[in-house]
Amino acid sequence: MVSRQVDMSLPKFLLFCLITASSRLRAEYAGGPQNQIVERVILVERPLAFLFDEVRRSGAPVEQGVSDNIPPHEKYAEMARYIVHHSEWASIATLSTRGPTAGLPFANVNPNASLVMTLAQSDYCKENHYDPESPLCARVILNGQFSVIPKSSPEWKFSQKALFSRHPEMADWPPDHSFFFAKLNLTFVCVLDYFGGAQEVSVSDYFQVGLAF
Repeated sequence: MVSRQVDMSLPKFLLFCLITASSRLRAEYAGGPQNQIVERVILVERPLAFLFDEVRRSGAPVEQGVSDNIPPHEKYAEMARYIVHHSEWASIATLSTRGPTAGLPFANVNPNASLVMTLAQSDYCKENHYDPESPLCARVILNGQFSVIPKSSPEWKFSQKALFSRHPEMADWPPDHSFFFAKLNLTFVCVLDYFGGAQEVSVSDYFQVGLAF
């Protein structure tokens, strides 16, 4: 992967995903709040500056797993990008519901979400004999707001190409299942990769990291 600086004039988004119809997430549109559908999130980390890199243009297969040049633990922004870049899936938490609430009232439902990824998803922690609960088995938390990508938007074709480059089988998923693309607009990044507590990473520092791993 070629190391490059991200053009900060580009749209600041991080993750594209396909979402199936099940639980509801409130998303804000220009025309007002609308209920949107969220269940399974399958994601790809591909900022615009890195979509058309040499590996993708050549048609060569994407290298899976974690490489040997993991960033030093004190390089928090680099570690955050490293974890996200090598993660094929993640856990997400939203304010959502399946059907009517029963005994758990809440209000002000919104598209805020937290996305968690860890090197325990790769072979790195196992090969180094790190327990998944150890800080040495690094993890990152990404906070932001999900928004649906309209099919008429230029981002839609980008998100399709980016996602299918990681998960080619998804290109054959049936269209009548109401899948759609969405993105997480980052507002907060937090990394735990060593003893002493989690470290906050600014969004600008996160996007300035080149993918040289």
